[in-house]
Amino acid sequence: MPKLTLIRHAPTSQNRNEVFMGVLDAPASEEGLAAARGVGEQLSGSLTRCYSSPLRRASETAERLFLRLPVTTDPDLAERNLGDWAGHAKKEILAAHPEAFYPNGNIRPEAVPPGGETLEHMIRRVDRFLSRMAELEPEEHAAAVTHNGVIRIARWRLEGLTLDEALQANEPFLKPRSFDLPSTA
Repeated sequence: MPKLTLIRHAPTSQNRNEVFMGVLDAPASEEGLAAARGVGEQLSGSLTRCYSSPLRRASETAERLFLRLPVTTDPDLAERNLGDWAGHAKKEILAAHPEAFYPNGNIRPEAVPPGGETLEHMIRRVDRFLSRMAELEPEEHAAAVTHNGVIRIARWRLEGLTLDEALQANEPFLKPRSFDLPSTA
């Protein structure tokens, strides 16, 4: 059975300042990138393939995590496009659109930011990536550096969480989550 490890990128200053990013291409913090190196050393021995979101915060993290393997950029691993909400403080958007959020401040499944991506579109992207990973050889172990939203959808698909449970969860930075995938190879 192939194995997949997902890791949320190192934090950014926008994360610290509670700003919606979506596909804004913010760099990871230097402190976060330094922490990534230690996480990568723990994983490196078992990995056969490495992937990253094309967004800078993820690709920079992947470069620090995976020193011994090439990293393949995959657009299906990008965060959800938040359209007009991107770059704005979460408090500001929550105050203007309270109906679009769970009580913990995460976006509800039916909410679509103006000019943004639907959740259904993002789910299709994540499903495509997971399908490709399930086609790996049974002994392979792939890792991917991605984003909070992508990991939540993957957890919904792979852990049996309800969609509401997955969307209300917040993924910690630099915490590897590993899954055994049913092989289709």
